[in-house]
Amino acid sequence: MPYLLRRFMQSLTLLFFLISFVFVFVFVFVFVVGRIIGDPALIMLGTSASETALDQLRENLGLNEPIWQQYLVFLSELMHGDFGVSFRYGFSMMPSDALRSEGTPVLPIVLSRLPATFMLGKPPWYLLFHSPWCWVALRRCIRGRG
Repeated sequence: MPYLLRRFMQSLTLLFFLISFVFVFVFVFVFVVGRIIGDPALIMLGTSASETALDQLRENLGLNEPIWQQYLVFLSELMHGDFGVSFRYGFSMMPSDALRSEGTPVLPIVLSRLPATFMLGKPPWYLLFHSPWCWVALRRCIRGRG
């Protein structure tokens, strides 16, 4: 098997495991621990929300579905470039307005923060590529001795 094809397959495998790890991490630490602390829907809508509003939000977020179905929906939406809805910018904490708002998609928020991210990453990259050891390490990695 050619080297580049093998590395590409390793990258896809690593990406799959990384995505799965993120899903499990979010599920365990946000939803399981969050349910001990409190219901996520109750936290988002507030204590004065009606039971029908809480049930509707749980249904909209998919919290009523089994974990394996939530995972498949997560993978499907991720493959289509849908990163979900921002809880921070998408839902009002006022119970009357919470279900009216559909939420802000995450992708435009990420893209709006991208220039600042590149500006923060510029100094380390500058220092890295102007280091005398950078080119030695790069040459060793290309030759397979790194």
